[in-house]
Amino acid sequence: MEVHNEIIEISIKAQKAPVNVYSCLLNPRTLIVVRSGILIPIEKEISKIGYPEILVLAKRNLEKGIIDEHKKQLQSLLKADFEKLLPPGILTGTKVCFCLS
Repeated sequence: MEVHNEIIEISIKAQKAPVNVYSCLLNPRTLIVVRSGILIPIEKEISKIGYPEILVLAKRNLEKGIIDEHKKQLQSLLKADFEKLLPPGILTGTKVCFCLS
């Protein structure tokens, strides 16, 4: 699936290629993507020593930037215009989601 390939590219830029990628179209506007096996050893150690919240915040910011770099490819693959589907400013919020038209 081309969307999975794009998700793998995004994952590689942030950490490493996922062992598995699963996606499910919940409804015409929501695609759920689950990636497993993406943590690199330093991330596992940060979580293990008690700082999982910091890890989540750092990864969220990093991945949002990378997703923004891939926005045109994702919109093309998903046949969606994120700007038209979402209220202004939502793409800069704290959650990362894909919405489809």
